[in-house]
Amino acid sequence: MAYASLLAGLTLIIIGAMLWKFKLVELLAGYKENSNVDKDLLAKVTGLSILLLGLLLLAESVLIFKGLIKQDAAIIIVLGTIILGTMLNALICSHYSK
Repeated sequence: MAYASLLAGLTLIIIGAMLWKFKLVELLAGYKENSNVDKDLLAKVTGLSILLLGLLLLAESVLIFKGLIKQDAAIIIVLGTIILGTMLNALICSHYSK
């Protein structure tokens, strides 16, 4: 589970940084070019929230590798982090895309 968390964390860090730095809001599902949305603000907020989720998963994988989180609890913790982080990111993204 530690390797899955590490891989997911690194992937989300890369995607979040691309969204934030290069303003790639076209990667977001449901984004329309002709909408009246502040592209810079949406890219910044969404990119940073995805980046934060990636850093959290990366920290969890380090804790799993060090043995501070047991393998039995690691599955629940990592999946819970991914589910809650995705829901929070969807709420943030929908708020700023109006």
